[in-house]
Amino acid sequence: MATLHYITSADLVQRYGEDQVLTLADEERTDDIASPSVVLRIERAIEGAEGEVNGYVSRRYDVPVISVPLPRQLVDIVIDVTMWKLCRGPTQEDDGLRMRYKDARKTLEGIASGTISLGIPDPDAGGGNFVTTTGIATADRERAKKNLDQIF
Repeated sequence: MATLHYITSADLVQRYGEDQVLTLADEERTDDIASPSVVLRIERAIEGAEGEVNGYVSRRYDVPVISVPLPRQLVDIVIDVTMWKLCRGPTQEDDGLRMRYKDARKTLEGIASGTISLGIPDPDAGGGNFVTTTGIATADRERAKKNLDQIF
């Protein structure tokens, strides 16, 4: 089964623009967002961000979160953490990205403690990972994964 990711490089570009993503990810100065070195750097940043986010989210929810669509709040957090991880390399740090990262961490702490909800069923409250597609909700985790495989 393929690894489920919360975001793609296209999400980063949509939010921050190709120029900013390329500036942070292009250590070799290829000026090509599709160059192997840029793609690899972005993929590693996404994986690192998802790992960090899952570390917090797993205190309250099963991870990876399986929900169609994903909670927008979760996607936004992963995007901001990914961009922070990209700017932590040899490029200059960005104050705006630092502030978004700090805000994301604060939100993650709230999710982990239960004071902030992702808006999906909480396993501790008798819920589970739900997949909602055209009004059908599936509580069984394995069945949800199978349904996702059929959708994608």
